[in-house]
Amino acid sequence: MDMDPTTGSVTPDEFSFAILKGDGTEAPTTGPSGALLIVDFDNALPGAVTTRAFQILPAQAVPEPGVLALAFGCALSCSAVALKRHGRRS
Repeated sequence: MDMDPTTGSVTPDEFSFAILKGDGTEAPTTGPSGALLIVDFDNALPGAVTTRAFQILPAQAVPEPGVLALAFGCALSCSAVALKRHGRRS
């Protein structure tokens, strides 16, 4: 707990919990600071604890650029094979 000597206001101690993604950044939540859970301890009032819990936002799937090229290449290859087989039957 920190006390500002000029104003006499007390800043409570805080515990925050967040989930990290593979790249080291926090998973987005509905909380303002990105935390999943925040617990404030106020020593000026013994036993006073404020808890706030937030929800994780669902991730949006973003296709990689190479996936589109791979899909186009597969479609082109299948078309070429189908045209070649169709040409043999005639």
